[in-house]
Amino acid sequence: MNKFDRVVAIFILLQSRKKITAQEIADRFEVSLRTVYRDIRTLETAGVPVCGEAGRGYALVDGFKLPPVMFDPLEAISLIIAEKFIPSNTDQILLKAYDSALTKIKAVLDDEAKANAERLTESVVLRDPKEKPHEPFLSELFAAIASKKLLQIEYQKNDGAAAEWREIEPTGCYYHFESWYCIAWCRLRKDYRTFKVKRIKNVKETNEVFDGNHPSVDAYLKAEAAQKLQHLVEVYFPKEMIEYVENDRFMFGLVGREEEKDGWVKMRYLVSDYYMIARWVMKYTKHVRIVDQPELKAVIKRMVLDLNEVYL
Repeated sequence: MNKFDRVVAIFILLQSRKKITAQEIADRFEVSLRTVYRDIRTLETAGVPVCGEAGRGYALVDGFKLPPVMFDPLEAISLIIAEKFIPSNTDQILLKAYDSALTKIKAVLDDEAKANAERLTESVVLRDPKEKPHEPFLSELFAAIASKKLLQIEYQKNDGAAAEWREIEPTGCYYHFESWYCIAWCRLRKDYRTFKVKRIKNVKETNEVFDGNHPSVDAYLKAEAAQKLQHLVEVYFPKEMIEYVENDRFMFGLVGREEEKDGWVKMRYLVSDYYMIARWVMKYTKHVRIVDQPELKAVIKRMVLDLNEVYL
């Protein structure tokens, strides 16, 4: 970062905080304290009213703001909460871009909103038991979707075959079960394909702009679901278990629920694979009932017999 960009960034940072020390500025921009002091003097020379002194912290004179961008309290809160989810669900490029954007947003908040934002940042913690690696190439995919640019990707399928290069027209991305997926027209297969972003090994950007009216992400996913969902499954759970069951309510295509007598609730799902829902149902052991589902019962019995052979 050159001096001009750094001085501008320090100016924005000063607006985003009530007070900040020279050491905090030095740590953020990876420069020496001497450089921070020179940059602060540059701002003062340019007419920016910086108050404070080295060792005690710097701040801008009350009332000095950039042209205001107004956020109501809920809008500001939503941005702070989103900040908690960004680190584990994007790549490093997007993380840095979001951090920069949020700093600019905080810079135009009034003092009360700024204090509330800082308090909320410290008071909300996202506890994720899984250490998730950053998704690769999300920034390149998002940029290509926005500009309708053709991409070349090296993709590793899940069948153990060697990775191969594809030319794709990326049309959208979605996040599902802690992974990102990219929907694209694959020129090799001459059809739409869904690519798991974690399996993309390399990306080459091109200057070719693709044409054509591609379906929206929602339309594509609905059409894909309509092809896969074939079996209606009805499963009964005790009423007190519903709050846990509903954590997975969209995993198998929940289509309805209704109260049953004696404290049992019927959940109705559309599924494409009995084995997948059988594995999920089995974790609830005696806290689940399956009625009039001979195919699903047969799958569960087969799985129980397999477990019996291994462990008993």
